[in-house]
Amino acid sequence: MRCWLPIVDIEAYSFTFEPIDERMYLLLCDGWALIVDPFVCDEAVQILGNKRIVSADVILTHEHFDHISGVNYFREQINCRVICTNECAIRIGSPKLNMAAHFDALFATRSADVRSRVDAILDRAYACRADVTFSGRMELAFARHSAVMTETRGHSKGSLFLLLDGKCLFSGDSLIARVPVVTRLPGGSRKEYEETALSYLRDLDEGVYVLPGHGEAGPLSTLFRRAMNE
Repeated sequence: MRCWLPIVDIEAYSFTFEPIDERMYLLLCDGWALIVDPFVCDEAVQILGNKRIVSADVILTHEHFDHISGVNYFREQINCRVICTNECAIRIGSPKLNMAAHFDALFATRSADVRSRVDAILDRAYACRADVTFSGRMELAFARHSAVMTETRGHSKGSLFLLLDGKCLFSGDSLIARVPVVTRLPGGSRKEYEETALSYLRDLDEGVYVLPGHGEAGPLSTLFRRAMNE
């Protein structure tokens, strides 16, 4: 579905990966395409086809299965260049490190319906690869726009923030509305989160519009205040 961005010439879409409300974003501008955290989605491929777009940059905010599960799928549909941190690139190649091997364990206490739906989408042997990797910081041109990726560990070893034109932040699971960030999963660290991700967020303008890896988008100043302070 179309989603709002404070950058008027970018056509933006948000898709939801059920049953865990993971968000994939598709951005289009002047024949360029940018995909953030892909999952299998025929609707997104149809939009790309309708726009006659045959290639895209794919950015992974981190290595967990629900945020990378569409990499191989999109490679089969269009020409993709997958970009992530060095640490993320190491982990997406291993079903154990990207959590595909035991992803269903996260839903052990959920309803039978939810567990069944997770099982239907889960490939416990899932692995993929990156094309471009970096550590620290990387800037990417997207049409006439600037996309800056910054390594921000804490939720996972391979996490990053993507800041578009200094106005839109794609935060993955390193900032989610109204809830504290999870740092207890393998590779997570509260100390690293405070030193990298939280430090980065506190230096941002409060008017930045945040598009998280799960749940609703909104301004940093209001929607995400509690998550940053817990």
